[in-house]
Amino acid sequence: MKKYRLILLLLLPIILNSCYNDTLNSLSSFKLQVPINFRSNFYNKAAPDSTFNFANLSIYKEFNDNVDRIKNAQIYQLTYWIDSLQLENKIPFNPKKDSLEFEFIRFYLTFAIPKPGHTAAEADSSAWMPDPDSPSYLIGEFNNVNISEYYRTPKKIISISEDVAAILSQAVKNKPQFYLLSEYGKTKGQKVPVRYFPLIFARYDLVIRLDVGI
Repeated sequence: MKKYRLILLLLLPIILNSCYNDTLNSLSSFKLQVPINFRSNFYNKAAPDSTFNFANLSIYKEFNDNVDRIKNAQIYQLTYWIDSLQLENKIPFNPKKDSLEFEFIRFYLTFAIPKPGHTAAEADSSAWMPDPDSPSYLIGEFNNVNISEYYRTPKKIISISEDVAAILSQAVKNKPQFYLLSEYGKTKGQKVPVRYFPLIFARYDLVIRLDVGI
């Protein structure tokens, strides 16, 4: 018993110091969440196909008010669902009767740069283009996407790779403009190179969490 007491006494300063440092760290910063909502209304949508959607953190008050104090940034989650879809015959998709499955839907992040003749101070998406020197970083993917399960029912990606998280954290202060690239695979049993849908209305919400110093 005396032996265990001695070990505890030796470890106690280390434990208390760790708790003290954790408390200081928690008091020296706070977290903010910035939701970015994308509404993609596709007409004559192809499968397979890819689409770019522009995002600009600098238009958000939460970001601008704290940009000089941001310690860290992370993609907290990505939520995706289908609002409306028409099949080839322009009949609305019925999740209770119709069967439709995409092999996958993937989401990538690529940074943006101003188009020639434009500056980084411009907020409108027409002033921007994908950076040709920026790789496309995979945020996450849904596989075997049964549209009946995603029809007006949000599905979340909450596990983001550490590599992408680190890149975003380093770049967010200097590159707050980026594109979210959505890539649709073929549909299950697709026998033609490209299949077209008259209408697909989709939504995906990206939540970025900022760790801000006090």
